[in-house]
Amino acid sequence: MSSLTRATESFLAIPRTQGAITKLQLKLYLINNYSCNIGPLVSETVDTGILKDLDLAILDEKEIADCTDEQMLQQAVVVNGFFTAYPSVLHCVTKLSLYNLCFAEWDMHHHLFVCCKQLRHLILSNCDVGLHKDLNLTCPTTKEHKGFMLSDVLRGTTNLQTLKLDFQGEMLWIQAEGKQLCNGFNTLRRLSIYGIFAQLDLLWTIVLLEAAPSLEIFDIEVWEHPCQINERRTIRHERANPSWDLAKLARSNNSSLKELQIIGFRPLEQQLLFIKAVMERAPNMAAVVLKYDDPCEDSIYIANIVRESTSFPV
Repeated sequence: MSSLTRATESFLAIPRTQGAITKLQLKLYLINNYSCNIGPLVSETVDTGILKDLDLAILDEKEIADCTDEQMLQQAVVVNGFFTAYPSVLHCVTKLSLYNLCFAEWDMHHHLFVCCKQLRHLILSNCDVGLHKDLNLTCPTTKEHKGFMLSDVLRGTTNLQTLKLDFQGEMLWIQAEGKQLCNGFNTLRRLSIYGIFAQLDLLWTIVLLEAAPSLEIFDIEVWEHPCQINERRTIRHERANPSWDLAKLARSNNSSLKELQIIGFRPLEQQLLFIKAVMERAPNMAAVVLKYDDPCEDSIYIANIVRESTSFPV
């Protein structure tokens, strides 16, 4: 860090008469007082418009196996202190790598998604939010955006308990996958998929169910009501049905699944076929919870539709 600090000071002290720095990559250990030397230098370079693209990695010398919860909390405090002291640094970060952090003690959302306006790549290694880590992915993407592989996001993830995907009534921004999801979904207990446009098929979500053998609660929300649609100005395109190959599904049983919930339920064929497909794979299903969710009226709640008293089309 002493050598890096001297090199950074020397490099950033060079007069920039012919334009900005195209890209700067920094790998830092926030130990001793080195951050107090590098932080102001980088911050000033950003403020003056010299630095436009920063690839920042904040490292930790401890191995994952040797890192305790207390040490992860302390590392989070140190990282938070750096970001708070030099907020300009985050303004030009396009790639951020963090290691051995417990986000429970600081505002991850503010730093990563409010301050990092240009962030395109985020790497989190041995990072969580304390016990029972949850993951929420929300985006109202349009057809101009290309989908990504969810398995890439979850690569290396362990002990993920809750996953929420929210499409907000727009395009589906995850690409078709199957077995690739098994590692990330292995410990999943609750899967919530929100904001599926009403005219899209629901059977593609069965692929996610197949990849989660420990899943206990499966939530689906259909985005349908005209008031919600009219409020969204980004809806100017046709939404294509997902191209997931359902014919190759293994049709394996999920003995852990106890509850299926559908918000925005309508007695439409595609929804009934979806419920039937889930129940065929869940021999221990205890309840199907159907909610008619109308933001303009009081919701009607239909609960605990047990297997013995319910029939679905064949």
